[in-house]
Amino acid sequence: LRRQETPSSDEEILRQTLIHLRALRGRLYAAQKLAGSWKNPPQYLPVQAYLSQKGPFRLHDASAILRANLTPRSTTFRHAIRLGFTLALATALYRLIPLPIEHGYWIPLTALLVLKPDFTTTFARGAGRLLGTMLGAVLTTLLISLLAPTQEFLVILAALMAYLAFSVLFVNYAIFSVFITMETVFLLTFITPQPQMIAAYRAIDTVIGGILALLIYALWPTWELSQVPDNLADRLEAVRHYFTAVMDAYANPGTYNNLTFQNLRMQSRLARSNARASIDRSLHEPESHRINPNLALGIMGAIDQVAQSVLTLEAYLLDNPSHRAHPEIIPFSRKVGETLDELATTIREKQPEPVPANIQESFRSLEHTVKAEKQASPEEHWDRRFLLSESKRIMRSTNTLSQLLLSQ
Repeated sequence: LRRQETPSSDEEILRQTLIHLRALRGRLYAAQKLAGSWKNPPQYLPVQAYLSQKGPFRLHDASAILRANLTPRSTTFRHAIRLGFTLALATALYRLIPLPIEHGYWIPLTALLVLKPDFTTTFARGAGRLLGTMLGAVLTTLLISLLAPTQEFLVILAALMAYLAFSVLFVNYAIFSVFITMETVFLLTFITPQPQMIAAYRAIDTVIGGILALLIYALWPTWELSQVPDNLADRLEAVRHYFTAVMDAYANPGTYNNLTFQNLRMQSRLARSNARASIDRSLHEPESHRINPNLALGIMGAIDQVAQSVLTLEAYLLDNPSHRAHPEIIPFSRKVGETLDELATTIREKQPEPVPANIQESFRSLEHTVKAEKQASPEEHWDRRFLLSESKRIMRSTNTLSQLLLSQ
């Protein structure tokens, strides 16, 4: 090949085949890398070794996290205000209003357990808590009426109910509520020997607290629809940072750092998990507050295509550590980075007319540079053709993302 200035058609076919095989090997390596990280996720961020533990650079700074969330734009802040108001109201309800019930503290306790930041969890836990508590009260009453248990037997029943309750805590909240209600009534029977009345009070207090929590959420909701754009934008920005680092490593091979790239991959995967979970929660909300699933999943798919190509490019770097520098990729990399940043801003700010992705010119310039290079060795030529192939995929995915945003 080196002796011939113009390769034959068979040699060109062989060269193209090798390029595609290397691309396939890179994609398989990336998939294996992803599968391994999901199966055995790291327990810490490797980048912690390089972070200062002083001042504002500490990774886990409780005061900084608290200050960052002291804004009405924070879902956590809004939920904290709503929960505090609900607990104050529930406490005042049983302390100031002469209700004919005992153990009124169960009312705010139930409200605390039922009221959650999102619609699905709040109403699922609320319904499960109400149904489970009432069923548990009925079963306890029947059990005590039929068995008339002694104190020794009550100890056994309480221990058994506690075991069953916490065995199903993460399986079904309604069943957990059944067993925890029975355990509570059995324990309180040692103090107040009127289990039927205790069961009735437990049911009444739980119903009041649960209805209060559901009513407060209905009047003061937190819809996931408002959080989906931010989560999608975070995902796109994480992919942009990852893409920029990989392209810089192609332009300047000495900049590759394994710990830095592990952190970038982790951030990208975390952002993807958050965005997908946010979309799923939104799809379970009422239709009037539900995101367009085709648009949201289409955006997720386009971003995933970019991320997949970036993973493939990094896998190729690891497979070919001695590759030559490719400074010709810098203009295209910068243009794609700018475009992804603009699209992330478009998603976050919900702009009606996003800036279209106009990176074809940069890609054509890159393509012309690669194809015009005649003096490169076969290995360099294959590297550049592989880089060109994945860059084309990234360009197409970015254009798809732009078109999806223009169509919203």
